[in-house]
Amino acid sequence: MTRLTLRALHSRCQKLLQRTDTTLEEVTLSQERAKVTWDKSPTANLQIKVDTDQDGRIQLVLHELVHVAADDALIIVDRVDDELEEAFVESWAKLLWEYVDENSRRRKWWRDQITQKL
Repeated sequence: MTRLTLRALHSRCQKLLQRTDTTLEEVTLSQERAKVTWDKSPTANLQIKVDTDQDGRIQLVLHELVHVAADDALIIVDRVDDELEEAFVESWAKLLWEYVDENSRRRKWWRDQITQKL
């Protein structure tokens, strides 16, 4: 298995978003700010829903994609409870957002790709 780095995580999330079977839509969610569902083994049919009333669309999409990327990269994801999974996804998504936000080209890439998916 290849070592997972921040750059590799970023690249994996980019590829996940660009997949033809990945959909993104803005909806009104009652419980969450965003939500992702997908088929596992192999990863397919990603459906990301982002609450229309939330700011930070890029951060929300990154967060949901980290769920999928982490599930692909780590065997432990299926063996931890939701609270622990959410804690490490939040920390990885925060690092990933900082990586994206520090570079205007990366930020633009994400903004453009998300706009195309909507």
